[in-house]
Amino acid sequence: MISAGFWRRLGAWVYDALVVLTIFLMATLVAVAANGGQAIAPQQIWFELWLLGCLFAYFALSWRAGGQTLGMRPWRIKLRSSDGKPLRFWQMLVRYLVAWISFLVVGLGFFWALIPPQRATWHDLASRTRVTDRSAV
Repeated sequence: MISAGFWRRLGAWVYDALVVLTIFLMATLVAVAANGGQAIAPQQIWFELWLLGCLFAYFALSWRAGGQTLGMRPWRIKLRSSDGKPLRFWQMLVRYLVAWISFLVVGLGFFWALIPPQRATWHDLASRTRVTDRSAV
C-alpha cells in the first residue's frame, strides 16, 4: 500500500473542515436547547468537552465504518491499521488526541507527512495507522 501524500490529505482536511463546522453548529444547537434556550457562557468546560466528544464521534464512527471520513472519500484515501487489522478504539482515540497536538503546534505534526519515505503525520505514527492512497491500488 502506498501512503497518501500531503496534498491529498490536505484536500480531505479542507472537505472535512466543512463537516466539522456543521457538527459544531449542530452540537451547539443541542447544547443551547439543553441549556433552556440560553446562550452558553464563555469558557464552559462541559461545552468544550461536548464539542470535542461530538467531533471524536464523527471521526471514530467514520474510521471504524469504512476507514474514511466524508472528506477522505473523494480524495480516495483510506485509514488503515499498520498491522492490517481493523482499527481499535485506542488507535482512534490516540490518533484524535495527537492530531489536536499536531494542530496546536502550528500544524507541524501534519507537515511531517511531507517527509519521505513514510510520509506519515505524528498521529499516524502515534496510533500505528496509515493513510493509504486508494487510487494507486
